[in-house]
Amino acid sequence: MTGNKFNGITRFLKRKRSFCALLLAMIFLFTTSIAAYALQAEAPTANPPAGTYGGTQNVELKTETVAASVYYTTNGSEPTTGSTLYTNPIAVASNMTIKAIAVKDGMENSSVSTFEYVLFAGGSGTETDPYQVATAEQLNNVRNYLDKHFIQTADIDLGVEPYNTGAGWEPIGNDLSPFTGTFDGKGNTISKLTINRSTTNYVGLFGFTGVEAEIKNVKLEETNVTGSFYTGGLVGWNCNGTITDSYAIGAVAGDYFVGGLVGVNNNGAITNSYATGAVAGDFAVGGLVGLNSNKQYGNETITDSYASGNVTGTKSVGGLVGDNYNGAITNSYATGNVEGTEGVGGLVGYNGGVITNAYAIGVVIGTSNVGGLVGNNNNGTVTASFWDTDTSGTDSSLGGDGAIGKNTTDMNLQGNYEGWNFDKVWGINDSDNNRYPFLRWQGYKHVQTHALNITASTSGSITTGTSGNYLAGTDIAIAAKPASGYSFNKWTSTGGGTFANANNASTTYTMPANPATITATFTPTGNGSGGGTSGGGGGSSTSTTPSGTQVTPSGRTASQNGVTLTFPAGAVESDIRVQVKEAGLTTGMTLPENSQLLSRIMDIIKDKSGNFLKPVTITLSFDNSGLNPNEYDIAIYYYDEDTGKWIALDNIRLNFDTGTISGDTTHFTKFAVIATPKAIKEEKPAKPVTPQPTVNIPSDISGHWAKDSIMKLINAGVISGYPDGTFKPDKTITRAEFTVMLVKALNLETKVGKTFTDTISHWAKDSISTAAAHGIISGYDENTFSPDDLITREQAAIIIARAAQLETATDELIFTDSQAISPWAKPGVAAAFNSRFITGYPDNSFRPQGNTTRAEAVSLILKVI
Repeated sequence: MTGNKFNGITRFLKRKRSFCALLLAMIFLFTTSIAAYALQAEAPTANPPAGTYGGTQNVELKTETVAASVYYTTNGSEPTTGSTLYTNPIAVASNMTIKAIAVKDGMENSSVSTFEYVLFAGGSGTETDPYQVATAEQLNNVRNYLDKHFIQTADIDLGVEPYNTGAGWEPIGNDLSPFTGTFDGKGNTISKLTINRSTTNYVGLFGFTGVEAEIKNVKLEETNVTGSFYTGGLVGWNCNGTITDSYAIGAVAGDYFVGGLVGVNNNGAITNSYATGAVAGDFAVGGLVGLNSNKQYGNETITDSYASGNVTGTKSVGGLVGDNYNGAITNSYATGNVEGTEGVGGLVGYNGGVITNAYAIGVVIGTSNVGGLVGNNNNGTVTASFWDTDTSGTDSSLGGDGAIGKNTTDMNLQGNYEGWNFDKVWGINDSDNNRYPFLRWQGYKHVQTHALNITASTSGSITTGTSGNYLAGTDIAIAAKPASGYSFNKWTSTGGGTFANANNASTTYTMPANPATITATFTPTGNGSGGGTSGGGGGSSTSTTPSGTQVTPSGRTASQNGVTLTFPAGAVESDIRVQVKEAGLTTGMTLPENSQLLSRIMDIIKDKSGNFLKPVTITLSFDNSGLNPNEYDIAIYYYDEDTGKWIALDNIRLNFDTGTISGDTTHFTKFAVIATPKAIKEEKPAKPVTPQPTVNIPSDISGHWAKDSIMKLINAGVISGYPDGTFKPDKTITRAEFTVMLVKALNLETKVGKTFTDTISHWAKDSISTAAAHGIISGYDENTFSPDDLITREQAAIIIARAAQLETATDELIFTDSQAISPWAKPGVAAAFNSRFITGYPDNSFRPQGNTTRAEAVSLILKVI
């Protein structure tokens, strides 16, 4: 039985042998794979995990593999066993990328773990929770988040390595990657900004700020910035961004487009900002902004800002702005000295834009186109803006009637800045800003005082009121007392101001915004001791019992009874005595028809007969209330007793506002101020008005940068739109079309000029022939004009330069692609550029072989006419 059982088991095992082998193989493979897996170390983890943090983080690294070591890097490179061995927490105080591996003998190294940390002093970079910047390193981190929002929470010193050595600070943003976020300095300072990059463009704390960028409350101090093109202390190129309540103090130097605060302000807005420090460059150099440019966007403005540093350059050099090319400057000023060669202005070197309510006081030195306010003005507009003729060293400026030169004394008086807002924008006082106007946000108090002299004529005295300095608008109590034999007449003023009642001896006077003198005048109460008769005609009035004022051959000025008499030296041969008394209208004394008597009739007598050897000036006061000086002629008249007529004196000088008038006479008699109606000019019949045809605005130019220019030429009949009601402003234009537009715009006299082989039967042949006869266009050769070729930008520039009769220039062009301009075209392109007929693109290229659009052609032609 036992043997049978054993044999049965043996047979069973034989049958199952293949199954057992398979099972054993599977167990072996499973255990082998488990062993292989267990031989790789666990990848490290980090605490705190990767992310954005508002302050320094102490990062701990660990692995779940027992007795494994962790190696790591912080510079972005792959870690190996030769990297730093982790022993203590890693202090992360700035942006940092940590890479780590776990290593253990007998096991494979773990996979690489990567942990990225973004570090600021706080915040998350949103508009409502901006990143907080408190250190130089954190400020340097801004460049990695160009579209985020930032606030500065502490003063930052950039005078430390690596920011103050070698090339120094690397500007934040460039033309390819501009800063488009916001940065609020919160009034904290950034000091010792150092940039030494003389071959680099777009240089400043920020190299390039783009659309929607906003910089405010930034205070740069002790700057030392050097760049090439587009260099400024704060921003190299501001394109559509806003800068407010910011300043830069320190030196800035570059080549082209250099400003103390901003190199180029291209469609940007700068408000309540300033720069102080030396600025040096070559072309378009300004104390605040180098170039304020590009009207096609329509927003480039500088408002409520100033510059006080000295500026040196070659061409287009200004105390505030070097080149105001279609920009706007309002409520701004410059105080620094300006030196250059061509286009040098105390405020603006070259102006093709708008200047309103601005002034300059610095010394201006140059060779050509030099002005106390504006050096070169090309279709620019200047309104209510001033320069100091004493301090600038020049009494000339371009800018038309709106550019006004005044001496230092007048520049220090508020009343001379007509139309300026001294309630909210401007201020002036006797101590701050060297007594020149300042901007209210500068923090000075608007407390300017003006001298008031309170006087009385010899027939009375002042009993209330003290001469001295008073604020404009101050009400001053005054009173006068007549001498014996006189009664009070009225108060008069030189310098303006208002009396509560000028006819009352006791009244109040309101101080104007300039120096003034007020005088109390008196009238005799009796006939006096004079008596006498009046001579008629050209005779003289004499008194047999003279009293009053003695006049000698050396001359004098005397005032009696409200009348001032000025005797020049040599008017009399010997001493005489003169008396003035009120006469009044007598029977038979008739005033001129429809006239008004504006003063008392004064009888002036002397003790000797005969006319004066030289004219004597008589000054009278008159009542200017209720009279329109535009409707009446006002003069001093004398009464001719022989003819019974009133005759006007010669050389009348009228000050209607103060109610005083002067005239010259060679004899004495009765005198009065009389107003006579002005002669009514006969109006010519109006010319019949010819109805003008209604001009429809093309449907596709609304909002286009050239809309206004297009409509001007459409209204002038120079161009027209397409039948579908469009203009297609961005469509390219042919050589023939450009020529026809130019001939029409310039209204050129039709002439027979060159007829090219390919224009004989062309629709524009007459215009092409006329333009050729005037020397404006030429062909590719003697026979070829190629009228249907698209006109290139360099060709258009040459034609415009010829049409404007510009002198060719040899200046080296500043465009980045200048080498692409054809050699034959360079002199004309340079001439057109120097005269601001053409400009480059925002990237400083000219693209000479590019084609001109219809809108660009309109803009070019409009500049010529």
